Amino acid sequence: MKKLLFLTVLSFFLISTTYAKHQYEEYSFFAFWNYKVKGSGSDNYYQFQSDLIQDKDVIKEIKNKKKTGLVSYLLFEDDKIKIDEHDLPWYIYNNSGLLPSHSMGKSLVSYVTGYAICEGYIDNIDVTLDDWSVLKGTLYEGQKLINLLNMKAGDQKIIGEKYYRSDNRIKDQKNFNVNVYPIAKVMKSDILQNTKKSSAIYNYNALATNTIMNYVIFKTGDDFQKLLNKVFKEDAKIKYSVFFHKTIRTRYLDQEKGEYGRYSFYAHRYDYLRIAKAVMDHWNN
Repeated sequence: MKKLLFLTVLSFFLISTTYAKHQYEEYSFFAFWNYKVKGSGSDNYYQFQSDLIQDKDVIKEIKNKKKTGLVSYLLFEDDKIKIDEHDLPWYIYNNSGLLPSHSMGKSLVSYVTGYAICEGYIDNIDVTLDDWSVLKGTLYEGQKLINLLNMKAGDQKIIGEKYYRSDNRIKDQKNFNVNVYPIAKVMKSDILQNTKKSSAIYNYNALATNTIMNYVIFKTGDDFQKLLNKVFKEDAKIKYSVFFHKTIRTRYLDQEKGEYGRYSFYAHRYDYLRIAKAVMDHWNN
């Protein structure tokens, strides 16, 4: 049997300065509506086998979490969990063990996009984004999907870590976080309108990912929830519910339809491992 080895970090979460950056209202789980995928219930989730060992170095790092930031560690090898250590913050326990992941959320948007292609909603990664009016007049109009997936859309003069201190604020403007506004509002802003793409260099940023996610929502239409269920419930066989945030604050009415996606993702630590296993199974098959 082929040996599978991966750390779920996926379950490496920072609670020090880096982690604290995402604890204000813009990233609070309860501040925004969400796309929810319900857990698989009592029988249908993937059930792990364990052959646990203790790793003194891992235990030491978790005990020193204020310095290391490590609060959860899972090692899955030869189809069994070999190391399972955690010391989660109280606010994680109080919220059903849901761990937030923003960078991993970006990767999962790409994963969902792959499913959208395989299910026939999007032709391929080289499609031109010229069929979605939301992008009209912006540097993203007419670009290939692969450019955004690779974060080489030429948007570095507008947003991103290439030239700015944040991956989510338009030109570092304090009140223009692209994660808290619907994608249509972001694209219609004066800063985005009449823009042209710059050179195709790697530029890690939130807007490219949110654009991809909302393009998938646009292309799947009423089937977006069905697609999420396929990815996480049917194939990854999650046990607990998982969530993608929307860009709609809970003080406003939720919207069932429309392009309100953002990449911020929440799942139980074991469900991150279930998702990771599904990704690796796809890779190996």
